[in-house]
Amino acid sequence: FELIWRYRFLYRDLNDLLSKNRHLETQFQLVLKNKARAIRALIAGLGHAGHLDIDAREVDTLAQSMVVVLTYWLSYEYVRNPREALEPAQAQGALLRGAWHTLRLLAPYLAPQQRQHLLALSDAYAGDQAAQGDDPPSSPRPPSPSASPSSTSPALAPT
Repeated sequence: FELIWRYRFLYRDLNDLLSKNRHLETQFQLVLKNKARAIRALIAGLGHAGHLDIDAREVDTLAQSMVVVLTYWLSYEYVRNPREALEPAQAQGALLRGAWHTLRLLAPYLAPQQRQHLLALSDAYAGDQAAQGDDPPSSPRPPSPSASPSSTSPALAPT
């Protein structure tokens, strides 16, 4: 999301820009393919490690859904709050909400222990609103020591 924020000028009016620039259109198609490939690799790695229970027929749909959220999250933020959403002061909140929603797409497929760990981590970062199913606040509170990200493996497995 940090890279998307850096290039937010592209993402904000992506459809308009792509319709006017064929070179940008073809290059951005490669960006989308690379995003999907990276997410499929993540899903495969989690599956091979036994942390994800997903039917092979669902992998591409999940990967594409995550790509859509990653690609259009800033546009969604802009529609929600057009006067302030893309201001630098709002960056952290917008990026956290996007990451939170993207990771939550994985939750239904995670093994029970990993799912609970992901939910605990995201709730700790997002505060009480996340536990209620609402958007996480702009300024998350730090996680408790038991939910520290530094104590987790890349596969979200508790240590």
